Amino acid sequence: MRACNRHNTVGGREWDEVPTLFLEFHGSSEREVADQLLSVKDICQSVLEDHIHTASMSFISALGHEATTQLWSARHRAYYSTLAMRTGSRGFITDVCVPISNLRAVLESARRVLDEAQLYGTIVGHVGEGNFHCILPVFESDTEEMDRVWAAAERIVQCALDAGGTCTGEHGVGMGKRGYLAREFGAGTLSVMQTVKQSLDPQGIMNPGKALPALISNAVNGV
Repeated sequence: MRACNRHNTVGGREWDEVPTLFLEFHGSSEREVADQLLSVKDICQSVLEDHIHTASMSFISALGHEATTQLWSARHRAYYSTLAMRTGSRGFITDVCVPISNLRAVLESARRVLDEAQLYGTIVGHVGEGNFHCILPVFESDTEEMDRVWAAAERIVQCALDAGGTCTGEHGVGMGKRGYLAREFGAGTLSVMQTVKQSLDPQGIMNPGKALPALISNAVNGV
């Protein structure tokens, strides 16, 4: 939220620089949406009344396309706001997904990991499904910084796995996270995955070299 405020990406709105939750409601009529909004507002306010930091928390709502677009602008532009905090940087994004019951603890752990690594980064997510992203504006030519970035990303993945989560909820395994699959699923499950992959793609031509790299060498060797 600080990045969004600083780079004026929220349509003139000044946000409290605190953890912020965005909710969107849908229904068959405006009345149904308004009723949902009122019910959630009551729940949130009852929580706020018991919260030690009540003075720094608020509930803001909007109805209609223009008003809701402005309200959501901070979330929609979070990536570019983060990059603007370090002029000339490129975005390094990692994501994990955890059970909702463990979401807060893992979010707090991720924030500590970034701080301890002395990395600037923001955290944004689709938290209703337990999925969140760490966005780090980095300079890839700085090898020392990138070492810290990759080490922090691994620690965050391990936090998610320890909480019963997965190494990625949206961005895919690809090459960057294939090394975590054995930790997450175990050798037996990976073997089944390899069997299915080999059956469907015996020549190893679909996404070659990605999540299950062992299949590529097998295909090349004619196995």
